[in-house]
Amino acid sequence: MGLTGTRFVNPHGLHDPAQVTTARDMAMIALTIRARFPQYDALFSTRTLALDESRSHSNNELLTGFAGTDGMKTGYVCASGLNIVATVTRNGRQLMAITFGASSSRERGEMTAQMLFSGFAGGYRGTGRTVNAVANQPGLLPVDMRPNICGAGATDYSAERAELFSAGLDGQISYLNDTIVPPTHTIATLGRLADVPLPRPRPGSGVPAMATGPLPDPALSAGFGDSSIAVPVLAAIKRNIDARHGVGGQHRNRLAGPGARQRLFKLEARIGRPRVDDRLRLMTNMPGRYHLEKWPSTNDKTPYFACRVQRISPMTMSIAAPIGGEIGDWVTAHFEEFGVLRGQITRSMGFGFTMSLDMSEAERERLAAHVQWLEQHKNFEVSENRRYRRITPKDPQSTIILADGVMIDCFVIDISMTGAAVSADLDVTIGMPMALGTVVGRVVRMLDPGFAIEFVTRVDFDSLEHKLICPRSELRRRLLENA
Repeated sequence: MGLTGTRFVNPHGLHDPAQVTTARDMAMIALTIRARFPQYDALFSTRTLALDESRSHSNNELLTGFAGTDGMKTGYVCASGLNIVATVTRNGRQLMAITFGASSSRERGEMTAQMLFSGFAGGYRGTGRTVNAVANQPGLLPVDMRPNICGAGATDYSAERAELFSAGLDGQISYLNDTIVPPTHTIATLGRLADVPLPRPRPGSGVPAMATGPLPDPALSAGFGDSSIAVPVLAAIKRNIDARHGVGGQHRNRLAGPGARQRLFKLEARIGRPRVDDRLRLMTNMPGRYHLEKWPSTNDKTPYFACRVQRISPMTMSIAAPIGGEIGDWVTAHFEEFGVLRGQITRSMGFGFTMSLDMSEAERERLAAHVQWLEQHKNFEVSENRRYRRITPKDPQSTIILADGVMIDCFVIDISMTGAAVSADLDVTIGMPMALGTVVGRVVRMLDPGFAIEFVTRVDFDSLEHKLICPRSELRRRLLENA
């Protein structure tokens, strides 16, 4: 199978210091299982196993909280943290995400769901390569997470990780918003059976013969020739590191708190030693646009998405954004108040990220002076000559429903009683009908980035956010209630 970074020393998945694997190799194993043993697909989407009166439940958080999840496997030992291989199918498109070394089931589920959300929203651009063409990084040693997962520092490490990745915590955004009742696999014991024939020995051998048959013809070629098998993987890719054990047997987490955590890559920003005071910070909600520099241009057009800067200092900037990137990705952001800012992602924050700012010392000093001035004046709202007042919603995450019923995740830039400005990974045309949340409208003009929707009927100002800001799970619930 081309598992160049994997070594298994036992068949059961329990911890052994010599047993290692990588996210890329786990993707290869998962694809092989899907290709060669499709008769077991239903088992991977099973949430509960009922054996007579007892019940065993899967630890895959996505099965009950992320629509379209159909597999595959979770795993945990102290040395590896919490791991998962997750597959999701939506509208005929299948994605796979692999997370190693999470600190808790919350972090594992939310971080994996965030990758998948970004994948379906267009945040990960295809490379044209299949998984077996992605090479493991040579020379990396396995990361032993036992001290942070089951050791004396586990509680502090858990609290640190919760601060760095807060998705799913009380009052924070969650990517596991769907309500799903996955299938239950039922097994009934038949008791002791009599007159069961023993295996028939082979001629001339005292070894019982085992019934064997040919394996299904492997659909895996050097390039995964069957395109249906070349599932995009957002993993090795997300965390292409060796991890002790990987995905294997389930064990009870010995932590009293939320659990163990994902290993954090700490990136050193290439900005030298600043002379400015990094304690200067501005809490704001300014609109702008951004793109990840790794995204390829389409028809000589750079893909931009709307965003909002939430906090900025001379060293770093935190923005709310519909599509996240990986730690280390380069980002270029444009804001009317600050101009063009460029830097690297250093932290994922659920619906957005934090980036270190790459600039000269003189540029950093000018930014520090501007941040200080804005903090003192707090007078940077742009007045507009509009018939109806526009507001910036507190939560920018919502859902578009197209005329054929397809739901698309989107980022709401601003809203008014008669329309909204929206950014989404969607090709639209003027006059195209759609619904934003529960309000029907049509596209009236193109924006940079995004597009403007004009509503068919005016929306009462007091109910704007309630009707327009509807994540996918909430929108489904409302539609079912009104059906």
